[in-house]
Amino acid sequence: MPESPGAATAGRARLDRQLTGEMDRSLRVFLREVNSAAQDSLPTAVLLAAGRNPFTLGSVLGLWETVVEGFGRTVGRFFGRGKGTDPFVEAYLRGMQQRLRSSNLPSRAYSSAVEVLTASTQQSWSRPKTTAELRLALAPDRGTSVRTQDPSDAAGAPTIEEGGFTYATTAERIARTEATAAYGVSSLVDLGRAGVKYKRWVSHHDRHVRPAHASASGQTVPLTGSFVVGGYTLPYPGDPSAPTGQTANCRCVIVGADKPSR
Repeated sequence: MPESPGAATAGRARLDRQLTGEMDRSLRVFLREVNSAAQDSLPTAVLLAAGRNPFTLGSVLGLWETVVEGFGRTVGRFFGRGKGTDPFVEAYLRGMQQRLRSSNLPSRAYSSAVEVLTASTQQSWSRPKTTAELRLALAPDRGTSVRTQDPSDAAGAPTIEEGGFTYATTAERIARTEATAAYGVSSLVDLGRAGVKYKRWVSHHDRHVRPAHASASGQTVPLTGSFVVGGYTLPYPGDPSAPTGQTANCRCVIVGADKPSR
């Protein structure tokens, strides 16, 4: 039986909480492991000074792969056996894992750690100072640290500026966006199996909703058709083929309808 707007919104919110919780836990483990791997390279100061850093991006990407696989299993369990073999669902799951692998989170973590290791070698930091700096650079709730040089500083001393999204907020955005997309894919499969001919876009109806999504709320199109949202065509909320500006942190859902909107 197709869901009501309230049931669909509540169902998506449950999946959102599950996926954001999973991603947050995995992220914190990942950053601790990156920190540990970076610290393991500290005794190799000679290699670092020679530009041969044993702490590699490949090793960090390997740690991130564990996050990708774990998150993929969690999303796969949401679909369950009944939908897991559906071609539409299988395509979504493959794309979702590829999107996670393409995330800039692991490269950000690697670059931040390398900056600390490089500064430690060049400035002969003590082990405790380097450890403290790594902890700060890889803190989940701290903004990305960027080393800059103030041209007015005669000594040319580097300064650290904090800016951009934290690792945690970036991970939350990834998980929330995928929760909406996964719920949209699941809803389309359910509606198709129920023989529903039309689908309706339903926004979250609060002050955080994008104007384009608020305007789209109530729009009803054939089940195989697409909604026009902010000038783009989306078959369901969170569609990963749409621009990030129309999908990131989206909380909209779709429900079945008897007829198209006029």
